[in-house]
Amino acid sequence: FFLRIRRPPRSTQSRSSAASDVYKRQIHSFEDLIIRYKDTLSLNIEMKGQNLLAVEKVFDILLKYDVLDGMRFSAFYHPFYTKIRSYMKEKNIQQEIPFGFLTDSLVSLPQLEKYDPQPGDQITFEYDLFFKDEYKDKIFEKVAEARKLGVKIGVYFPMKIVEQPQYYKFLTSINIDTIISCLLYTSPSPRDS
Repeated sequence: FFLRIRRPPRSTQSRSSAASDVYKRQIHSFEDLIIRYKDTLSLNIEMKGQNLLAVEKVFDILLKYDVLDGMRFSAFYHPFYTKIRSYMKEKNIQQEIPFGFLTDSLVSLPQLEKYDPQPGDQITFEYDLFFKDEYKDKIFEKVAEARKLGVKIGVYFPMKIVEQPQYYKFLTSINIDTIISCLLYTSPSPRDS
């Protein structure tokens, strides 16, 4: 799985970020991260690959430290949704934990009606799917389907797009709920320190 770290608001602005804190303090596992930041961190846990058994391992840690509030799951492999929901039902977990259906191509568009999405769930598209003529019609059909089912709409793109406001204008004009930008963080080499 992959963690997207959101730092909680602070009363004083600091140059430090949760990502650099993780690097500096050598967080070695998901459990280390939860132990260190359990009182201040919200996570989007992006499940990678297709190993559905990972859901149980992640939930075991979240339940052990009682940190389900503020958690969110997402995945490109959409059967994770069914596994997460069935595990929550099996363990009688009552919290609403949103799921993000990630998609980067027409092939990976989820069949939302098959999954019975819950309030707060979201389908998140790679930004350029909205701007390629051969994809537009299918993408807007999926957006309309998602809206009918009460699913939020998100878009993700690299930071370089931030400097191109026409993308923001277009995305806000079609009522996108969430815009996610990705900044790649690279560790300084020992020579840079």
